[in-house]
Amino acid sequence: MNLRDFFEVLKGEEIDPRILTVLKYIFQRRLGIDLKVSREEIRRLFGRYSFYKAFINLKLSWAYAVYLSPHYIAPVFLTKEGDWRHFVSYVIGVDSETGKLFILKLREYPTMESREIDVGVKGRYITVKLVSDKDFWRDALFYHYDLDFESPELYYNAVYRVQGDLLCSVVNNDLLYYSELVRNLNTQVLWAIYSILARRIADILEEYGLNCEVTRNEVLVEGLRKSESREKINRKVLTIAYLILENLRVDDIVEFLGYEKERLETFVKINEYSLLGDKRPVITYKVPPPNCWGENPNGVNFLLDISVDWFRNRIFGEEAYDVISVGVSLNENACSMRSNKIVEELKEEGFFTFERTRIRIGRHVVECECLPMSISFEYDFLGEKRVVSVRELPLCVKGIVKIYHPEHQTKVLNFDNPTVVEFSTIREDEGFLVRLNKYELDRLEKEYYHRAIKRLNELKKPEE
Repeated sequence: MNLRDFFEVLKGEEIDPRILTVLKYIFQRRLGIDLKVSREEIRRLFGRYSFYKAFINLKLSWAYAVYLSPHYIAPVFLTKEGDWRHFVSYVIGVDSETGKLFILKLREYPTMESREIDVGVKGRYITVKLVSDKDFWRDALFYHYDLDFESPELYYNAVYRVQGDLLCSVVNNDLLYYSELVRNLNTQVLWAIYSILARRIADILEEYGLNCEVTRNEVLVEGLRKSESREKINRKVLTIAYLILENLRVDDIVEFLGYEKERLETFVKINEYSLLGDKRPVITYKVPPPNCWGENPNGVNFLLDISVDWFRNRIFGEEAYDVISVGVSLNENACSMRSNKIVEELKEEGFFTFERTRIRIGRHVVECECLPMSISFEYDFLGEKRVVSVRELPLCVKGIVKIYHPEHQTKVLNFDNPTVVEFSTIREDEGFLVRLNKYELDRLEKEYYHRAIKRLNELKKPEE
């Protein structure tokens, strides 16, 4: 299609005049024609000097296609790195607040359904792919709605551009907040149980005169001579397993985690490893899930393994001995009933209240009422007081949310019900951001260097 017919087609597409000017400049560079678009005119369109430099320095004569919508344009290039060929694309768009243009490099090549038109002049061609603004949002910029152009309801599992490059993902209701809290508490409860069990095992062995070293979920007993036979070592390992089996009490732990201690079963398995016949006893305590599925909807068994092993000590010397290791392993999901109970107790104490909070995302400031994003409290684990801390909980907001930025208008969102949201920025190529910095540094050096030297010399400390 020739240029005249092409621009006739564009009259029905309502292309923004600034985007149309950029398109003409691309045609100038790619097709080798003069459409009377100067660099000075392009400079006035862009909001920042670095945006202008990034666009001007693109090798537009190599562009093989252009995605075009009313407010966005994206030249596409085919590049080669080593033996790989891949597409690279940049998006130039209209800032809806300032009316100026911006540019960013896409981290992923857009694959949008389009109406393609081949435009050619004197044997040189470029493909123009006509799409909608919504296509750009979803497939190139990765959000669903732009609050500068429309005011839709705030749907779950949707991403909104709210201000500049700031995105807001509306994830789900507050159930997600509490399920994430329970997931974090599972780990806290698990490590508390590990510590209690390790201490109990150490107490048992110390009653028989052994010195033990206790880690979070392991008890170490040194005392195996390197010269001892495998049979002698196996006998000592099995003896330690027997002492634990006969003396360790776990019924209160079973009950603490919400299981029925009357249904507790104990099994012993002796694994044999290597041709030398090393014996590794494992004591397993098992409780089936409660009959009440409402309390434990996943039906998770309580499975606690106490494994007794030995290994060679890497410390050498006259008093260096090999080590018997007693390890504790519990399936983390078995802690979920206790974690849910902790959450219910905290709710009854009024722990979860919406408080006014200010959050920074780059230069954006989000002011909202939200549930605590980190909590810390003291809890009784079978007679032992422990401090429980949970950090980085989801942002759960309610009511008015205000977003501020020094270069943008204040935006206001309203959530009638507690809602989990995530704020992020449009995904950009990090190398391209560094390139923009380079252009701005060049501009600042040219503009301010002489003034900087003059001022710094004025303030220089005189030599004594």
